[in-house]
Amino acid sequence: MADIRLGVVGPGEVARLHATALARSPGARLGVVAGRSRERAEALAVAHEARVDESIDQMIDRGGVDAVIICTPHPLHRDQAIAAAGAGLHTVIEKPMALNPADCDAMIDAAAATGVVLSVVSQRRWYAPVRRVKAAIEDGRIGRPGLATVEVLGWRGDE
Repeated sequence: MADIRLGVVGPGEVARLHATALARSPGARLGVVAGRSRERAEALAVAHEARVDESIDQMIDRGGVDAVIICTPHPLHRDQAIAAAGAGLHTVIEKPMALNPADCDAMIDAAAATGVVLSVVSQRRWYAPVRRVKAAIEDGRIGRPGLATVEVLGWRGDE
């Protein structure tokens, strides 16, 4: 079976993480990198033997991808996800999904209309503490939550 070919839109830091994960995933590969910064797109593409496109529209027009990962600033997510869905491409979107619920609904509707998978990155759902809380809820140990507030402290160095 041929590898699943993914395109990344927005060649920034998060895109590099996705590209690294794809390189470690049997059956998947980065096929295209698209972005406004030609220099950044080329750097990521060369590192992963991928093609460079200027935009998601060009990526769709030229083909060669089965799915896209949208890593652009969130104000761009709505239109890019709708374009991907319209082209029949499964889509992963970096968080936040969109700026408002109406944009989210439009993205969901576009994916449903074409039968593609639309997914939003939510990596913390796999963290051990989150899984323990989920299990406690499912097992009825803490009742049904009505509201929750979570504070996550994080540090990112310059590197």
